Amino acid sequence: MKYKLVCVDMDGTLLDSSKNIKRRNIEVIRKADKMGVKVVLTTGRGYPFAKKFRDKMGISTPIIASNGAYIIDGHEVMMKNIIPIETANTILDVMKRHKVKTFIHTTEEIIYRKKDIGKFLAKKFFGDSVKEIDSFEIGMKDNKDNLLKFVGISISSKKIDKVKKVLRKIDNVEVVSSTKFNCEIMIKGSSKGEAVRMMAEKYNIKQEEVMCIGDNENDLSMLQYAGCAVAMGNGSREVKEIADYVTASNNNCGVAQAIEKFILMDGN
Repeated sequence: MKYKLVCVDMDGTLLDSSKNIKRRNIEVIRKADKMGVKVVLTTGRGYPFAKKFRDKMGISTPIIASNGAYIIDGHEVMMKNIIPIETANTILDVMKRHKVKTFIHTTEEIIYRKKDIGKFLAKKFFGDSVKEIDSFEIGMKDNKDNLLKFVGISISSKKIDKVKKVLRKIDNVEVVSSTKFNCEIMIKGSSKGEAVRMMAEKYNIKQEEVMCIGDNENDLSMLQYAGCAVAMGNGSREVKEIADYVTASNNNCGVAQAIEKFILMDGN
């Protein structure tokens, strides 16, 4: 079997523009799963959001969530890379100074302030696992053992670029984006690439037996690790530049096309 592990991003990749999984993608993933290929959702989203879609597909493989800061395999927590409260306060200070809307991933939910976004929009963007709070300082203190990721959002991509430059001066964090209008901050050592490496190592899968599919900056590390790097047709220029193959867009079942080409039709 040429590829034994397929790590798939969600937004802009597996999910279409309406945030749904097309039937063809589900059917193809199920076929690969039945062949013994591990198809792992590898996302910047929180674990509850990813689990909902994995269960919808009817597979039971591991989930890499919060850009690799949280990895769940069955009942085993393979990785829980927590942001220390001191670092969290530093990140929050940067967000406040630059006036970007802020959301914080914990292991079980996403916390947000009502003044930043209403509950309806919070659920629309992040799913059902959201919690409204009055103060981030109190919310962080209550979740100090479960802080996984900060997300900053702005309608100005220039502001996001400026914020990312400031955040990257903090020694112990990783800073990436999944769109030009956000920045995502995890503790150093948290990345999709490192998470995929850990997953492959656990199951004795060689690097050349790994295929990764993604569309944006936060996917670069796993695409660079992969034996076969697949960029979505709707992906960013920098993702396409390092890809071995550019598949169809997320609205045209690019994930299914790639799995069919490299796994189902390739004699695996």
